[in-house]
Amino acid sequence: AALALKLYKPTGKALEVIANYRDPNRLTEHALRDERVDIGRVRYASTDRLEQGVDEVRVRIAPTDLLRQKTALFGMTRTGKSNTTKVIAKSVFALRFAGREASRVGQLIFDYNGEYANENVQDNEGALRNVWWMGPGEVEKSNVVTYGIQPHRNDPDRVLMKINFHDESMAALGKRLIDDELAGETVRYVEAFRSASIDPPVDVSNRSETTRHRRRMLAYRALLAAAGIEPPGHLRPDGRHVFGKEFLEALTAHAATEGSGIPDSCAEAVRRLNDGGEGSWDAAAAAFRGISTFLRSASFDEFDAAYIEGSSSGSSWADADLRGIVGMLAQTNGPVLVRRVQNRHAGSVTEDYTDSVLRNLHAGRLVIIDQSLGDPELHRMEADRVMWRIFREHQAIFSDGREPPETLVYVEEAHNLLPQGRDFKVDDPRHLWARVAKEGAKLRIGLVYATQEVSAVYQSILKNTANWFIGHLNNRDETRELVKFYDFADFEPSILRAQDAGFLRMKTLSNAYIVPIQADVFSVEKPTDAI
Repeated sequence: AALALKLYKPTGKALEVIANYRDPNRLTEHALRDERVDIGRVRYASTDRLEQGVDEVRVRIAPTDLLRQKTALFGMTRTGKSNTTKVIAKSVFALRFAGREASRVGQLIFDYNGEYANENVQDNEGALRNVWWMGPGEVEKSNVVTYGIQPHRNDPDRVLMKINFHDESMAALGKRLIDDELAGETVRYVEAFRSASIDPPVDVSNRSETTRHRRRMLAYRALLAAAGIEPPGHLRPDGRHVFGKEFLEALTAHAATEGSGIPDSCAEAVRRLNDGGEGSWDAAAAAFRGISTFLRSASFDEFDAAYIEGSSSGSSWADADLRGIVGMLAQTNGPVLVRRVQNRHAGSVTEDYTDSVLRNLHAGRLVIIDQSLGDPELHRMEADRVMWRIFREHQAIFSDGREPPETLVYVEEAHNLLPQGRDFKVDDPRHLWARVAKEGAKLRIGLVYATQEVSAVYQSILKNTANWFIGHLNNRDETRELVKFYDFADFEPSILRAQDAGFLRMKTLSNAYIVPIQADVFSVEKPTDAI
Protein backbone atom coordinates (compact mmCIF):
# COMPACT_ATOMS: atom_id res chain seq x y z
CA ALA A 1 0.00 0.00 0.00
CA ALA A 2 2.87 2.34 0.72
CA LEU A 3 3.98 2.07 -2.91
CA ALA A 4 0.83 3.93 -3.95
CA LEU A 5 1.65 6.98 -1.82
CA LYS A 6 2.98 10.13 -3.43
CA LEU A 7 5.31 12.67 -1.83
CA TYR A 8 4.86 16.30 -2.81
CA LYS A 9 7.56 18.91 -2.31
CA PRO A 10 6.05 22.38 -1.84
CA THR A 11 7.53 25.24 -3.82
CA GLY A 12 6.75 28.88 -4.48
CA LYS A 13 3.66 30.26 -2.74
CA ALA A 14 2.82 26.95 -1.11
CA LEU A 15 6.26 26.77 0.50
CA GLU A 16 5.99 30.39 1.59
CA VAL A 17 2.74 29.66 3.41
CA ILE A 18 4.24 26.63 5.15
CA ALA A 19 7.55 28.30 6.06
CA ASN A 20 5.76 31.32 7.52
CA TYR A 21 2.98 29.49 9.33
CA ARG A 22 2.53 30.60 12.92
CA ASP A 23 0.64 28.65 15.53
CA PRO A 24 -1.98 31.16 16.76
CA ASN A 25 -1.95 29.53 20.19
CA ARG A 26 1.76 30.36 20.53
CA LEU A 27 1.49 34.01 19.51
CA THR A 28 1.75 36.46 22.39
CA GLU A 29 -1.15 38.81 23.07
CA HIS A 30 0.46 42.08 22.11
CA ALA A 31 -0.12 45.13 19.93
CA LEU A 32 2.55 43.70 17.59
CA ARG A 33 0.93 40.26 17.39
CA ASP A 34 0.18 40.51 13.65
CA GLU A 35 3.48 42.14 12.66
CA ARG A 36 6.05 40.17 10.67
CA VAL A 37 9.61 41.16 9.74
CA ASP A 38 11.82 39.69 7.02
CA ILE A 39 14.75 37.59 8.19
CA GLY A 40 15.88 35.83 4.99
CA ARG A 41 14.88 33.14 2.48
CA VAL A 42 14.37 29.37 2.51
CA ARG A 43 17.56 27.42 1.84
CA TYR A 44 17.66 23.62 2.06
CA ALA A 45 21.31 22.96 1.27
CA SER A 46 24.66 24.55 0.65
CA THR A 47 23.94 24.48 -3.10
CA ASP A 48 21.20 26.86 -4.27
CA ARG A 49 18.49 25.36 -6.49
CA LEU A 50 16.94 28.46 -7.99
CA GLU A 51 15.23 26.54 -10.82
CA GLN A 52 13.10 24.58 -8.32
CA GLY A 53 11.24 27.61 -7.02
CA VAL A 54 12.52 26.95 -3.49
CA ASP A 55 15.49 29.10 -2.63
CA GLU A 56 13.86 32.51 -3.26
CA VAL A 57 10.95 32.00 -0.89
CA ARG A 58 10.98 34.75 1.76
CA VAL A 59 10.85 33.91 5.47
CA ARG A 60 9.56 36.24 8.13
CA ILE A 61 9.53 36.12 11.92
CA ALA A 62 7.03 37.42 14.43
CA PRO A 63 8.78 40.05 16.59
CA THR A 64 6.56 39.06 19.52
CA ASP A 65 8.38 35.70 19.53
CA LEU A 66 11.45 37.60 20.75
CA LEU A 67 9.74 39.75 23.36
CA ARG A 68 10.05 38.41 26.92
CA GLN A 69 11.74 35.26 25.59
CA LYS A 70 15.27 33.91 25.31
CA THR A 71 16.78 33.68 21.84
CA ALA A 72 20.01 31.81 21.00
CA LEU A 73 22.35 32.27 18.04
CA PHE A 74 25.00 29.54 17.80
CA GLY A 75 27.73 29.00 15.24
CA MET A 76 31.44 29.17 14.67
CA THR A 77 33.20 32.44 13.98
CA ARG A 78 32.30 34.01 10.61
CA THR A 79 29.13 31.98 10.15
CA GLY A 80 26.71 34.91 10.39
CA LYS A 81 25.71 35.28 14.05
CA SER A 82 26.47 38.99 14.21
CA ASN A 83 24.90 39.63 10.81
CA THR A 84 21.71 37.88 11.91
CA THR A 85 21.65 39.85 15.15
CA LYS A 86 21.93 43.07 13.17
CA VAL A 87 19.10 42.02 10.84
CA ILE A 88 16.87 41.23 13.83
CA ALA A 89 17.70 44.47 15.65
CA LYS A 90 17.19 46.50 12.48
CA SER A 91 13.82 44.85 11.83
CA VAL A 92 12.58 45.47 15.36
CA PHE A 93 13.78 49.08 15.17
CA ALA A 94 11.96 49.57 11.86
CA LEU A 95 8.61 48.64 13.45
CA ARG A 96 8.38 52.19 14.82
CA PHE A 97 7.86 53.55 11.34
CA ALA A 98 4.40 51.98 11.30
CA GLY A 99 3.40 54.98 13.40
CA ARG A 100 2.20 53.15 16.52
CA GLU A 101 3.68 53.94 19.91
CA ALA A 102 3.49 50.29 21.00
CA SER A 103 5.91 49.39 18.21
CA ARG A 104 8.78 51.28 19.83
CA VAL A 105 10.70 48.49 21.58
CA GLY A 106 13.73 49.45 23.63
CA GLN A 107 16.78 47.46 22.54
CA LEU A 108 20.11 47.17 24.36
CA ILE A 109 23.16 45.61 22.72
CA PHE A 110 26.32 44.67 24.60
CA ASP A 111 28.73 45.04 21.68
CA TYR A 112 31.75 42.97 22.67
CA ASN A 113 33.74 43.57 19.46
CA GLY A 114 32.50 47.06 18.63
CA GLU A 115 30.94 46.03 15.32
CA TYR A 116 27.48 47.42 16.08
CA ALA A 117 28.56 50.79 17.44
CA ASN A 118 31.23 51.55 14.82
CA GLU A 119 31.55 51.57 11.06
CA ASN A 120 33.73 48.66 9.94
CA VAL A 121 34.99 46.93 6.81
CA GLN A 122 32.03 44.53 6.86
CA ASP A 123 29.28 47.16 6.85
CA ASN A 124 31.18 50.26 5.69
CA GLU A 125 29.04 53.27 6.68
CA GLY A 126 26.06 51.02 7.27
CA ALA A 127 26.81 50.16 10.89
CA LEU A 128 23.85 49.23 13.05
CA ARG A 129 24.14 52.53 14.88
CA ASN A 130 23.03 54.18 11.63
CA VAL A 131 19.66 52.41 11.37
CA TRP A 132 18.05 55.76 12.07
CA TRP A 133 18.78 56.50 8.40
CA MET A 134 15.67 54.45 7.60
CA GLY A 135 13.50 57.04 9.33
CA PRO A 136 11.62 59.90 7.73
CA GLY A 137 13.88 62.60 9.12
CA GLU A 138 16.86 63.71 11.18
CA VAL A 139 14.81 63.40 14.37
CA GLU A 140 15.35 59.62 14.28
CA LYS A 141 19.07 60.09 15.01
CA SER A 142 18.25 60.61 18.68
CA ASN A 143 16.68 57.15 18.79
CA VAL A 144 20.08 55.46 18.58
CA VAL A 145 22.43 56.10 21.51
CA THR A 146 25.94 54.70 21.87
CA TYR A 147 27.91 54.25 25.10
CA GLY A 148 31.48 53.31 25.92
CA ILE A 149 34.07 53.55 28.67
CA GLN A 150 36.33 55.46 26.28
CA PRO A 151 35.54 58.18 23.73
CA HIS A 152 35.76 57.34 20.03
CA ARG A 153 37.02 59.76 17.40
CA ASN A 154 34.31 58.74 14.92
CA ASP A 155 31.51 58.96 17.47
CA PRO A 156 31.50 62.42 19.09
CA ASP A 157 28.04 61.90 20.62
CA ARG A 158 29.05 58.77 22.53
CA VAL A 159 28.02 58.75 26.20
CA LEU A 160 30.85 57.87 28.55
CA MET A 161 30.17 54.98 30.91
CA LYS A 162 31.86 56.67 33.81
CA ILE A 163 30.69 58.51 36.87
CA ASN A 164 31.81 61.73 38.51
CA PHE A 165 33.11 60.59 41.90
CA HIS A 166 33.10 64.18 43.14
CA ASP A 167 29.51 64.97 42.16
CA GLU A 168 27.19 65.08 45.18
CA SER A 169 24.53 62.98 43.43
CA MET A 170 27.03 60.23 42.47
CA ALA A 171 29.46 60.39 45.40
CA ALA A 172 27.82 57.61 47.41
CA LEU A 173 27.80 55.37 44.31
CA GLY A 174 31.47 56.12 43.72
CA LYS A 175 32.25 55.25 47.32
CA ARG A 176 30.51 51.88 46.89
CA LEU A 177 32.58 51.20 43.76
CA ILE A 178 35.76 51.93 45.71
CA ASP A 179 34.57 49.72 48.57
CA ASP A 180 33.92 46.87 46.14
CA GLU A 181 37.34 47.33 44.56
CA LEU A 182 39.04 47.13 47.97
CA ALA A 183 36.95 44.22 49.25
CA GLY A 184 39.99 41.91 49.30
CA GLU A 185 42.10 44.27 51.41
CA THR A 186 42.18 43.29 55.09
CA VAL A 187 44.36 46.11 56.48
CA ARG A 188 42.60 47.81 59.38
CA TYR A 189 42.63 51.34 57.94
CA VAL A 190 41.12 50.03 54.68
CA GLU A 191 38.38 48.22 56.58
CA ALA A 192 37.65 51.41 58.55
CA PHE A 193 37.42 53.37 55.29
CA ARG A 194 35.12 50.81 53.69
CA SER A 195 32.83 51.04 56.74
CA ALA A 196 32.64 54.84 56.47
CA SER A 197 29.51 56.35 54.95
CA ILE A 198 29.22 59.57 52.98
CA ASP A 199 25.46 59.32 52.52
CA PRO A 200 23.76 62.71 53.01
CA PRO A 201 21.69 63.24 56.16
CA VAL A 202 18.03 62.26 56.02
CA ASP A 203 17.03 65.49 57.74
CA VAL A 204 18.74 68.30 55.85
CA SER A 205 17.39 70.81 58.35
CA ASN A 206 19.52 69.24 61.08
CA ARG A 207 22.43 71.68 61.15
CA SER A 208 24.75 69.41 63.11
CA GLU A 209 24.30 66.44 60.76
CA THR A 210 24.61 68.66 57.70
CA THR A 211 27.90 70.08 59.02
CA ARG A 212 29.23 66.59 59.70
CA HIS A 213 28.30 65.52 56.18
CA ARG A 214 30.05 68.53 54.63
CA ARG A 215 33.13 67.76 56.72
CA ARG A 216 33.19 64.15 55.55
CA MET A 217 32.66 65.15 51.91
CA LEU A 218 35.52 67.65 52.08
CA ALA A 219 37.87 64.98 53.44
CA TYR A 220 36.58 62.41 50.91
CA ARG A 221 37.11 64.75 47.96
CA ALA A 222 40.59 65.57 49.23
CA LEU A 223 41.32 61.81 49.29
CA LEU A 224 40.02 61.42 45.74
CA ALA A 225 42.18 64.30 44.53
CA ALA A 226 45.24 62.82 46.28
CA ALA A 227 44.48 59.56 44.43
CA GLY A 228 44.56 61.33 41.07
CA ILE A 229 40.79 61.35 40.65
CA GLU A 230 40.65 64.95 39.55
CA PRO A 231 37.71 67.12 40.60
CA PRO A 232 35.91 69.24 37.98
CA GLY A 233 37.58 72.59 37.41
CA HIS A 234 34.78 74.55 39.05
CA LEU A 235 34.91 72.54 42.28
CA ARG A 236 37.14 74.15 44.91
CA PRO A 237 37.78 73.07 48.51
CA ASP A 238 34.99 74.65 50.58
CA GLY A 239 35.23 74.11 54.31
CA ARG A 240 33.33 77.14 55.46
CA HIS A 241 32.26 76.71 59.09
CA VAL A 242 32.78 72.92 59.14
CA PHE A 243 35.56 72.88 61.76
CA GLY A 244 34.50 75.39 64.40
CA LYS A 245 36.38 77.96 66.46
CA GLU A 246 37.18 75.70 69.41
CA PHE A 247 38.55 72.92 67.18
CA LEU A 248 40.78 75.38 65.32
CA GLU A 249 42.13 76.76 68.58
CA ALA A 250 42.85 73.28 69.94
CA LEU A 251 44.53 72.19 66.69
CA THR A 252 46.64 75.35 66.48
CA ALA A 253 47.78 75.01 70.09
CA HIS A 254 48.71 71.37 69.64
CA ALA A 255 50.57 72.06 66.38
CA ALA A 256 52.67 74.65 68.22
CA THR A 257 53.88 72.11 70.79
CA GLU A 258 57.19 70.39 70.26
CA GLY A 259 56.95 66.95 68.70
CA SER A 260 53.30 67.29 67.67
CA GLY A 261 54.08 66.00 64.20
CA ILE A 262 51.78 68.64 62.70
CA PRO A 263 53.37 71.40 60.61
CA ASP A 264 52.28 74.96 61.33
CA SER A 265 51.13 75.12 57.69
CA CYS A 266 48.52 72.45 58.45
CA ALA A 267 46.73 74.56 61.05
CA GLU A 268 46.82 77.52 58.69
CA ALA A 269 45.41 75.39 55.84
CA VAL A 270 42.55 74.22 58.07
CA ARG A 271 41.84 77.82 59.06
CA ARG A 272 41.75 78.91 55.41
CA LEU A 273 39.35 76.07 54.59
CA ASN A 274 37.09 77.04 57.49
CA ASP A 275 37.08 80.67 56.42
CA GLY A 276 36.33 79.81 52.78
CA GLY A 277 39.64 81.08 51.47
CA GLU A 278 40.85 79.90 48.07
CA GLY A 279 43.09 76.88 48.30
CA SER A 280 44.20 73.82 46.38
CA TRP A 281 43.11 70.23 46.84
CA ASP A 282 46.72 69.37 47.67
CA ALA A 283 46.53 71.82 50.59
CA ALA A 284 43.20 70.32 51.66
CA ALA A 285 44.74 66.82 51.64
CA ALA A 286 47.69 68.07 53.69
CA ALA A 287 45.27 69.71 56.14
CA PHE A 288 43.41 66.45 56.73
CA ARG A 289 46.63 64.50 57.15
CA GLY A 290 47.47 66.90 59.96
CA ILE A 291 43.98 66.49 61.41
CA SER A 292 44.46 62.70 61.34
CA THR A 293 47.54 63.11 63.50
CA PHE A 294 45.69 65.47 65.85
CA LEU A 295 42.82 62.99 66.29
CA ARG A 296 45.26 60.50 67.82
CA SER A 297 46.61 62.97 70.41
CA ALA A 298 45.79 63.61 74.08
CA SER A 299 45.09 67.22 73.14
CA PHE A 300 42.23 66.13 70.93
CA ASP A 301 40.87 63.82 73.63
CA GLU A 302 40.76 66.79 76.00
CA PHE A 303 39.04 68.97 73.41
CA ASP A 304 36.62 66.20 72.45
CA ALA A 305 35.55 65.54 76.05
CA ALA A 306 34.50 69.17 76.39
CA TYR A 307 32.87 69.08 72.93
CA ILE A 308 30.76 66.00 73.80
CA GLU A 309 29.69 67.51 77.10
CA GLY A 310 28.43 70.64 75.37
CA SER A 311 26.90 68.83 72.39
CA SER A 312 23.18 68.17 72.18
CA SER A 313 23.85 64.90 70.33
CA GLY A 314 26.49 63.65 72.75
CA SER A 315 28.64 62.56 69.79
CA SER A 316 32.35 62.97 69.21
CA TRP A 317 33.52 65.78 66.93
CA ALA A 318 35.23 63.10 64.83
CA ASP A 319 32.74 60.28 64.24
CA ALA A 320 33.77 56.87 62.90
CA ASP A 321 32.93 57.88 59.31
CA LEU A 322 35.29 60.87 59.36
CA ARG A 323 38.02 58.88 61.08
CA GLY A 324 37.80 56.17 58.45
CA ILE A 325 38.19 58.68 55.61
CA VAL A 326 41.03 60.76 57.07
CA GLY A 327 42.77 57.57 58.24
CA MET A 328 42.81 56.34 54.63
CA LEU A 329 44.11 59.68 53.41
CA ALA A 330 46.87 59.79 56.04
CA GLN A 331 48.30 56.42 54.99
CA THR A 332 50.88 56.57 52.20
CA ASN A 333 49.26 53.65 50.43
CA GLY A 334 45.69 54.87 50.99
CA PRO A 335 45.40 57.13 47.93
CA VAL A 336 47.32 54.53 45.90
CA LEU A 337 44.62 51.95 46.63
CA VAL A 338 41.82 54.39 45.79
CA ARG A 339 43.57 55.12 42.48
CA ARG A 340 42.41 51.70 41.24
CA VAL A 341 39.07 53.22 40.21
CA GLN A 342 40.63 56.18 38.42
CA ASN A 343 39.61 54.85 35.00
CA ARG A 344 35.93 54.86 36.07
CA HIS A 345 35.87 58.61 36.71
CA ALA A 346 35.12 61.55 34.44
CA GLY A 347 34.73 65.02 35.90
CA SER A 348 32.50 66.09 33.02
CA VAL A 349 29.77 63.52 33.77
CA THR A 350 26.59 64.87 35.36
CA GLU A 351 24.44 61.70 35.48
CA ASP A 352 24.89 58.04 36.34
CA TYR A 353 25.04 56.27 32.97
CA THR A 354 22.78 53.45 34.20
CA ASP A 355 19.99 55.99 34.68
CA SER A 356 20.63 57.30 31.17
CA VAL A 357 20.56 53.80 29.63
CA LEU A 358 17.30 52.96 31.41
CA ARG A 359 15.65 56.20 30.33
CA ASN A 360 16.62 55.65 26.69
CA LEU A 361 15.38 52.05 26.71
CA HIS A 362 12.04 53.05 28.20
CA ALA A 363 11.75 55.69 25.48
CA GLY A 364 12.00 52.87 22.91
CA ARG A 365 15.50 53.71 21.69
CA LEU A 366 18.28 51.45 20.43
CA VAL A 367 21.16 51.54 22.91
CA ILE A 368 24.56 50.13 21.91
CA ILE A 369 27.30 49.69 24.51
CA ASP A 370 30.72 49.43 22.87
CA GLN A 371 32.84 46.96 24.86
CA SER A 372 35.72 46.71 22.41
CA LEU A 373 38.01 49.27 24.06
CA GLY A 374 39.46 49.07 27.55
CA ASP A 375 39.72 46.45 30.28
CA PRO A 376 37.45 43.38 29.74
CA GLU A 377 36.90 42.98 33.47
CA LEU A 378 35.75 46.60 33.70
CA HIS A 379 33.35 45.95 30.81
CA ARG A 380 31.88 42.99 32.69
CA MET A 381 31.35 45.08 35.81
CA GLU A 382 29.75 47.91 33.83
CA ALA A 383 27.44 45.45 32.05
CA ASP A 384 26.39 44.03 35.40
CA ARG A 385 25.66 47.52 36.72
CA VAL A 386 23.48 48.32 33.71
CA MET A 387 21.55 45.06 33.94
CA TRP A 388 21.00 45.35 37.68
CA ARG A 389 19.58 48.83 37.12
CA ILE A 390 17.17 47.56 34.44
CA PHE A 391 16.24 44.42 36.39
CA ARG A 392 15.49 46.23 39.65
CA GLU A 393 13.55 49.01 37.96
CA HIS A 394 11.38 46.47 36.12
CA GLN A 395 10.91 44.60 39.39
CA ALA A 396 9.73 47.81 41.07
CA ILE A 397 7.31 48.58 38.22
CA PHE A 398 5.97 45.00 38.25
CA SER A 399 5.56 45.03 42.05
CA ASP A 400 3.60 48.26 41.74
CA GLY A 401 1.00 46.47 39.59
CA ARG A 402 2.11 48.05 36.31
CA GLU A 403 3.56 46.60 33.11
CA PRO A 404 7.27 47.34 32.53
CA PRO A 405 8.18 48.61 29.05
CA GLU A 406 9.20 45.96 26.52
CA THR A 407 12.99 45.61 26.48
CA LEU A 408 15.23 43.40 24.32
CA VAL A 409 18.78 42.77 25.53
CA TYR A 410 21.38 41.39 23.10
CA VAL A 411 24.59 39.81 24.42
CA GLU A 412 27.32 39.33 21.84
CA GLU A 413 30.02 36.77 22.75
CA ALA A 414 27.66 35.68 25.52
CA HIS A 415 30.15 33.34 27.20
CA ASN A 416 31.78 36.45 28.66
CA LEU A 417 28.65 37.37 30.65
CA LEU A 418 26.27 34.43 30.90
CA PRO A 419 26.80 31.64 33.46
CA GLN A 420 28.63 28.58 32.21
CA GLY A 421 29.17 25.00 33.27
CA ARG A 422 26.91 22.32 34.66
CA ASP A 423 27.82 23.05 38.26
CA PHE A 424 26.56 26.62 38.30
CA LYS A 425 23.63 27.08 40.68
CA VAL A 426 21.13 28.93 38.53
CA ASP A 427 18.86 29.33 41.57
CA ASP A 428 21.48 31.49 43.27
CA PRO A 429 19.70 34.87 43.45
CA ARG A 430 23.01 36.68 43.54
CA HIS A 431 23.81 35.85 39.95
CA LEU A 432 22.32 38.58 37.82
CA TRP A 433 22.22 36.91 34.42
CA ALA A 434 20.67 33.74 35.77
CA ARG A 435 17.88 35.85 37.24
CA VAL A 436 17.40 37.78 34.00
CA ALA A 437 17.09 34.47 32.14
CA LYS A 438 14.77 32.99 34.73
CA GLU A 439 12.53 35.95 35.62
CA GLY A 440 12.83 38.14 32.53
CA ALA A 441 9.54 37.03 30.97
CA LYS A 442 7.30 38.49 33.66
CA LEU A 443 9.47 41.62 33.77
CA ARG A 444 9.23 42.06 29.98
CA ILE A 445 12.95 41.60 29.44
CA GLY A 446 13.83 39.53 26.38
CA LEU A 447 17.35 38.10 26.08
CA VAL A 448 19.12 37.43 22.77
CA TYR A 449 22.49 35.75 23.24
CA ALA A 450 25.08 34.80 20.65
CA THR A 451 28.09 32.55 21.15
CA GLN A 452 30.11 29.88 19.38
CA GLU A 453 29.42 26.85 21.56
CA VAL A 454 26.15 25.39 22.78
CA SER A 455 28.00 23.77 25.68
CA ALA A 456 29.22 27.18 26.86
CA VAL A 457 25.73 28.15 28.03
CA TYR A 458 24.24 26.89 31.28
CA GLN A 459 21.72 24.09 30.74
CA SER A 460 18.88 25.82 32.56
CA ILE A 461 19.10 28.78 30.19
CA LEU A 462 19.15 26.48 27.16
CA LYS A 463 16.09 24.63 28.42
CA ASN A 464 14.17 27.89 28.63
CA THR A 465 15.26 29.23 25.24
CA ALA A 466 12.33 29.62 22.86
CA ASN A 467 14.05 30.86 19.68
CA TRP A 468 17.03 29.23 17.97
CA PHE A 469 19.24 30.32 15.06
CA ILE A 470 21.89 27.66 14.36
CA GLY A 471 24.81 28.11 11.99
CA HIS A 472 27.78 25.86 11.28
CA LEU A 473 29.18 23.83 14.20
CA ASN A 474 32.25 21.75 13.41
CA ASN A 475 32.18 19.03 16.07
CA ARG A 476 29.76 16.49 17.47
CA ASP A 477 30.35 17.53 21.07
CA GLU A 478 28.39 20.67 20.28
CA THR A 479 25.74 19.05 18.10
CA ARG A 480 25.15 16.43 20.81
CA GLU A 481 24.08 19.26 23.07
CA LEU A 482 21.97 20.78 20.32
CA VAL A 483 20.04 17.68 19.26
CA LYS A 484 18.46 17.48 22.71
CA PHE A 485 16.17 20.29 21.59
CA TYR A 486 13.27 20.16 19.11
CA ASP A 487 14.07 18.37 15.82
CA PHE A 488 17.66 19.56 15.40
CA ALA A 489 18.77 15.93 15.12
CA ASP A 490 17.31 15.95 11.59
CA PHE A 491 19.63 18.83 10.68
CA GLU A 492 22.78 17.61 12.42
CA PRO A 493 24.57 16.40 9.23
CA SER A 494 23.92 19.72 7.50
CA ILE A 495 25.03 21.75 10.54
CA LEU A 496 28.30 19.80 10.67
CA ARG A 497 28.94 19.93 6.93
CA ALA A 498 27.70 23.26 5.50
CA GLN A 499 29.97 26.19 6.34
CA ASP A 500 28.17 28.92 4.39
CA ALA A 501 27.91 32.22 6.26
CA GLY A 502 24.31 33.03 7.13
CA PHE A 503 22.98 29.50 6.43
CA LEU A 504 20.89 28.93 9.57
CA ARG A 505 18.33 26.50 10.95
CA MET A 506 15.66 28.58 12.60
CA LYS A 507 13.09 27.63 15.23
CA THR A 508 11.01 30.36 16.85
CA LEU A 509 8.35 30.32 19.55
CA SER A 510 5.32 30.35 17.25
CA ASN A 511 6.89 28.16 14.56
CA ALA A 512 5.59 24.60 14.38
CA TYR A 513 8.90 23.34 12.96
CA ILE A 514 12.48 24.21 12.12
CA VAL A 515 13.00 26.20 8.91
CA PRO A 516 16.41 26.24 7.16
CA ILE A 517 17.10 29.76 5.93
CA GLN A 518 19.73 31.98 4.37
CA ALA A 519 19.72 35.11 6.52
CA ASP A 520 19.64 38.43 4.73
CA VAL A 521 22.87 40.41 4.59
CA PHE A 522 22.57 43.39 6.89
CA SER A 523 22.66 46.76 5.20
CA VAL A 524 21.32 50.25 5.71
CA GLU A 525 21.58 52.93 3.05
CA LYS A 526 22.54 56.49 3.83
CA PRO A 527 19.93 58.97 2.61
CA THR A 528 21.19 61.84 0.53
CA ASP A 529 20.19 64.41 3.17
CA ALA A 530 21.77 62.60 6.15
CA ILE A 531 24.69 64.30 7.86
